[in-house]
Amino acid sequence: ASTRKPADSPLLQIAERIRATGARATPARIRVLELLTAAPAPLSHQDIEGALGPDGLDRVTLYRVLDWLVETGIAVKRADERRVWRFSLGSGGTHHGHV
Repeated sequence: ASTRKPADSPLLQIAERIRATGARATPARIRVLELLTAAPAPLSHQDIEGALGPDGLDRVTLYRVLDWLVETGIAVKRADERRVWRFSLGSGGTHHGHV
């Protein structure tokens, strides 16, 4: 019997959530989804860019990752009162049948 429990690691859970869409769990997707998962409130592109730090993703890659997360339903994008787009976890991405 294996003692390895992949569901125990938050990063592995994030990677599995991405793979459940049929896509590759790239380092960029994992890092951005990790930030959204840990965020207490929706984050702007600038918030995410700042949280990733100087060695983070380039702006274009970050936009592509955020767009992909929204397209798959893993994240949602809403404008705040200042018309700044903010991203948060969505309920989609993996659809399970209701019993």
